[in-house]
Amino acid sequence: MNRLIALASVLALPMALSACNSSSTPSAHNSPSSAVTPTPTVSSPAPVSTGDDKQRVAAIQLTADDLPSGWKSQRITTTAAQQTKEDAYFDACLGVPTIETEQTTSSAVEFGRADGLAFADGLINVTKTADEAQADWNAFTGPKGVDCAVADAKKFLKPPKGDSIVSITGSRLAVANGQFGVRTVVTLKLSGGREVTLTSDDIGIIAKRFEIQVTFTGVVQPPQKALEDSVTAKVFARAAANAA
Repeated sequence: MNRLIALASVLALPMALSACNSSSTPSAHNSPSSAVTPTPTVSSPAPVSTGDDKQRVAAIQLTADDLPSGWKSQRITTTAAQQTKEDAYFDACLGVPTIETEQTTSSAVEFGRADGLAFADGLINVTKTADEAQADWNAFTGPKGVDCAVADAKKFLKPPKGDSIVSITGSRLAVANGQFGVRTVVTLKLSGGREVTLTSDDIGIIAKRFEIQVTFTGVVQPPQKALEDSVTAKVFARAAANAA
C-alpha cells in the first residue's frame, strides 16, 4: 500500500460482510478526542539515508498500542504489482508522479477489530524532497482529490462473489488545520438482497518529506470519530517529532 487513499482495508471486506450476516454486534469505542495541527512545509532538508528514513518511519507508524484492546494486526494481501497498478491510476488522475518513482521508503500496516467489522490502516510514504511531498499534498487537497478517490474505488474495489456495488460517493472530512481528510462511502447489495454501507475515513498530514495517513474502514455506523481523533493524534504527534 503505497499511496494516499489506498484501498487495502477493503480487501478484508468479505470477512466484514460475513460478520455482518452473523449475530455479532459492533462494540462502542469511547476513546478521548484530541487534535494536533502540524503544518505542511516546503523546506528541503539536508539529504538523509534511506536507513534513517526507515528508522523514523518505524518510530511514527500506527501500532496496536494506539488502538483499543482487542484490535489485532492483519496481513496485507495486496501484491506489489497490484499496488503499483493502482498507484499509477490514482496518481495519473491527480496529475502527480507515481509515488514509487519519488519515495525513499514506505510502510503499511493494517489492524482489525475483533468482531471483523472495523479496520485501521497506517500508511507512510517518504519522498526524496519536501517539494515532492508538498506537490502531492497540493494535488490531493485540490479539486481533484475526492473525485480521484471515488474513481479509484470504482475501478479497483471488487465486491465478494454474488454481491454488487450500488453506489460509491466521496466527500471532504472536517479535520484540524494542517490535516487532510476524505470520506468514501460504498453501498453494497449482498447476495441475499441486504444493503450494507462501508465507510472509509482517510486522515493524514504532510510532515516535511513524510506523507502520513491513517485510514479507518468499517461497516460500523456512524463512523467512530472519537476513536479516529484519538488514534490520529498519537500518530501525528510522533510524525511531528520524528519526521526529517
